Amino acid sequence: MAPGWQQHHGHSPSGGLGSAQSLRSLLEPAPSVQGGRRSEREPRALFHLLILPLLFLFLLASTEVADCEFVDDGPLKNVITEWTDVCVIEFGHLHLAQLRVLKLIKDKRSNVNPVAAAAYAGHFVLRTFHWENQVRYDFLLQTQLRALNLTTRQKIQARQFAIRVALPIVRNRVELVKGALDFYEKVPSPPNGPPGVFQTGSPLGLHVVAAVGGSPPLIADQPQAYGRFMPGLPPIPSPIYNADLKEVRLYGARNGSLRSKAQDEINEFFTAATTFAVLPKLGIIIAKKLLPSDTSIYDTAYVFAALAIGYYDVAIAVAWGKWTHYSWRPQTAIRQGDSQNAPVPDWTAIAGTTIEPEYPSGYAAVAAVIKPALEDYLGTENTTFFITTTVTGSSSNLTRTYHSLSQFAQEIYDYRILIGAHFRFAVQAGQRVGNAVAEDIVKRLRAEYYGKSY
Repeated sequence: MAPGWQQHHGHSPSGGLGSAQSLRSLLEPAPSVQGGRRSEREPRALFHLLILPLLFLFLLASTEVADCEFVDDGPLKNVITEWTDVCVIEFGHLHLAQLRVLKLIKDKRSNVNPVAAAAYAGHFVLRTFHWENQVRYDFLLQTQLRALNLTTRQKIQARQFAIRVALPIVRNRVELVKGALDFYEKVPSPPNGPPGVFQTGSPLGLHVVAAVGGSPPLIADQPQAYGRFMPGLPPIPSPIYNADLKEVRLYGARNGSLRSKAQDEINEFFTAATTFAVLPKLGIIIAKKLLPSDTSIYDTAYVFAALAIGYYDVAIAVAWGKWTHYSWRPQTAIRQGDSQNAPVPDWTAIAGTTIEPEYPSGYAAVAAVIKPALEDYLGTENTTFFITTTVTGSSSNLTRTYHSLSQFAQEIYDYRILIGAHFRFAVQAGQRVGNAVAEDIVKRLRAEYYGKSY
């Protein structure tokens, strides 16, 4: 075993389950031309800029799970929450733009109406990336403006100011990242390849994960800076690896599992309630339940930005980790076996075949963002809330109640093992990365937008 591996990973033998768009033409310079010819890398660069947003959305929404909607998402409602409700995936860009607009107004850098400016910022960011929803966004904007009774000049000033502030954030989303292209060279190992190496995947899935891993974060450090929190798989075989392999084999199987009734209920709820794309929205729903109904639009934007930027930036770090370590999924590992773990050729995970590398867990990383972001504002993580979801095509709702933010996150950590998608060491790595990214973002947002640092 590598020196210090067990200490770094914080692995506990008793901790197992058994013990408990494109604006390129507007925002980017003309394509580079070398000697009258396009750069060899330009076709992939164009893919990254023009096609990636739609493919990324398709990948994240592609399902381990049913379509769902959430019921009773909390009493908080204002201009910020209304734009959240119509957002598809760009939550970080949306709320960072709204927060920056409001901060400049708060600092008297502009005297435009703050509600109008936040509305225009939300409209600009979302319509930039989802022109197919333009009618919906236009309707929401006009509804919000109508209630303000502003003059035409006041509206124009608010719109110009909001776009000027939001434009650099939009550029971040469509920026050409040459470093991302370096990720594309990897291909999965053939069947029965070297132990630990990723073997199965779709070209689309791998391409998208690679591109995300090279994208620029909004506030956090570059993903390499968080590499120490995800140093890689334990040796194969080794006591830690063997124990985690056994755990997922016994509890994550589609058939013949040792799962308890309570564990099956966790699976049922999160399989109905989440995809990776939905998980960020679920965190914001928790915030809407916990924030008082009279929370100011500034504080709402601050809390939502801390959550949403955390989700976006940790997804970049996780994608970098997945591409760097390029590790196999439990289903591949269990079916193939190794020198100490006999193969089980017919073992099938509840999650089925997953199309991108395993380590670290993205779900765990995103779930880990919630506690630091909300605890920073609320002053505590010990708060009771419930989440109810209704599954499309079903007449029944599913509800779970939590008494702390940590309890909610822990269920997601366990869920990823209970469906056979991850080893526990990958979940722990995701948790560490999520905590580290979220804490960095909270410190930086707090210092910039509230004038305090830790």
